[in-house]
Amino acid sequence: MEEQTRLRSLNNLLNRAGFQSHLYEDYVDVTLELLGDLADLVPSSTAESTLTERFNDANVSNAIIAHLRVRRHWCSRLGMNVH
Repeated sequence: MEEQTRLRSLNNLLNRAGFQSHLYEDYVDVTLELLGDLADLVPSSTAESTLTERFNDANVSNAIIAHLRVRRHWCSRLGMNVH
């Protein structure tokens, strides 16, 4: 999946910003697992329930939110366009 590849490539950005990979790789893994699962489910009606289920799990939702916040923060600090 193209988005997964793009998100993984941003790990280099976090490394350049001084993060050690063991501090964020669990967050990245949770995010990418959800994206992969949703990509497999999009044609079916279970994608919405999967998304709801995952975000109702505090550990999963906190990991995803932490990953996206760190990514957004460092992209903006380095002048990268964040979408």
